[in-house]
Amino acid sequence: MTQLGTANGRAAAQIEPYRYGRPLTRADVMTADEAAELLGVARSTVMAWAKAGSIPSRRFGRARRFICQELESWMLDDERTARRAS
Repeated sequence: MTQLGTANGRAAAQIEPYRYGRPLTRADVMTADEAAELLGVARSTVMAWAKAGSIPSRRFGRARRFICQELESWMLDDERTARRAS
């Protein structure tokens, strides 16, 4: 973690290094249409899940984007949960 200097006597801010070890590229970020295609569901379903917080997503103004690695992790976690429940 990188630490910034103090300003006006306040505690120094902490900046985490890149979560994925590198900056994200366009290939790492999906639109709702791309996420829907990956998940095999309608775009409206993806948007409803994202709005409800059921799947990981980020908002940029009015646009919602999905990080590929987070969706893949979510899919694998969901699959493991389903197997444990049966």
